[in-house]
Amino acid sequence: MNPEPKPIPASAQNSLDFAEPLPQTLEFLEPLESASETPVMESAVAPVMEAIEAADPSVEVTVREATIAAGILLKKLTAINLGDIDDQDLRPARIQVGLAFVGFGALMLIFLLLYLNNQQPDLTAAERIQHHWYEYVWFLGLGVAGLFMLGRESMRSPLSQPHEED
Repeated sequence: MNPEPKPIPASAQNSLDFAEPLPQTLEFLEPLESASETPVMESAVAPVMEAIEAADPSVEVTVREATIAAGILLKKLTAINLGDIDDQDLRPARIQVGLAFVGFGALMLIFLLLYLNNQQPDLTAAERIQHHWYEYVWFLGLGVAGLFMLGRESMRSPLSQPHEED
């Protein structure tokens, strides 16, 4: 048994070739086949039809063609490249989710206390907690999770933004 590790050959260290990651996109629209099958009012695609006819007056545009053209345009506008989303873009969403957890946990604790005060006034505070401890734990845990999320966001350094090179 040899306690010393074996050295890695230099040829093995340089052979780490990886493929470039494919750009991931989010698409919010259904496929164009379903868009072309749905009935569309002419007034809804009238601006698209007018724009196509203004570009080339000799072209006669049908409602179906205008619908397909509008679908292609909307699909291009709504495609989001996931590689372009960085950590700073997601910061407001993380803060809002943390605040929602804290607020919902606190609100549900207040509703639980109001319910217990109104519906079971003969129980002492210790008996109420003994009978409804799992609700307390759920709502308190939700609020604490939100506080942890907010604390994590507040401790993040603002220097994590990419630096621009001049």
